[in-house]
Amino acid sequence: MSTLRVNTIQNETGTTAQTIDNSGNTALSGNLKVNTIQHTGGTTGLTIDSNGYVVMSARPAFQATGNAGGWVTISNSQYNVFEFDNVVLNQGSHYSSTNDRFTAPVTGLYSFHMSLYGRLNAGQGDNTNYWGATFLKNGSNAMQYNSIMGYQNAGDYDSSFSQNVILSLSATDYIQVQARSWGTANGEIFSNNSHFSGYFIG
Repeated sequence: MSTLRVNTIQNETGTTAQTIDNSGNTALSGNLKVNTIQHTGGTTGLTIDSNGYVVMSARPAFQATGNAGGWVTISNSQYNVFEFDNVVLNQGSHYSSTNDRFTAPVTGLYSFHMSLYGRLNAGQGDNTNYWGATFLKNGSNAMQYNSIMGYQNAGDYDSSFSQNVILSLSATDYIQVQARSWGTANGEIFSNNSHFSGYFIG
């Protein structure tokens, strides 16, 4: 493939329609009117309807919930990758319920969200028994912190929390959710009331 190098694009009468500076910044003097933007191979990346609504039908996105039908035990001795087997949305088919991971198809920024409903399955000591979760990236902790619940004498009360992150991923990086409890008691997460979702920002 050859490269066409220009600073200015004009119509046949000499009117400038587009300029490109030395940094590659582009300025249009008129209006660029299109309905569809496609890759050179013909794959549609973006469409614009007559109302100006922009649709990016190829944007990777997913949402999955637990499907265990009840409480799932999480260990107090190690992290557990939590299973989200009920796939609600899987645009682009980049989420796998087999290994409960989303795999990035392209390098860029991604937004992820999790919401877990859980509890300790034994009494809560004074700031000694609690449970929490965080995101995994390629099998390692993606964040420098955990979201934790039950730290302030929550006893056996059910509780829920959400966590949102924006992560910079390379193509083939994968994301999962891990959970555990700390102290002498295991934790429990109600599978059907918990979910994991995400999408490609750009």
